[in-house]
Amino acid sequence: QQFNRINSSVFELTLPLVGAGEYLMLPVNGDWGNKFSVSNKSLPGLDAGGDFGYNLSDNFPGPATSGTYKVTANFLTQKFSVTPQ
Repeated sequence: QQFNRINSSVFELTLPLVGAGEYLMLPVNGDWGNKFSVSNKSLPGLDAGGDFGYNLSDNFPGPATSGTYKVTANFLTQKFSVTPQ
């Protein structure tokens, strides 16, 4: 999957996510050497959005329910959101 560029710092992607799964954002498609991730995937509400950074320790937590979601990432503020579609 590839994000769509909204402006110089905001990117969006609509995709199916598996409930209670996890995911990462890769700066280079197919290259697992670096990643955008979260520091603590167990934080309450993080499945709907929060802070992220470069090469942090945990995967993003997926939403509780499987479905199609829009993931929005702002690389300037290092905030992301996940909304059902």
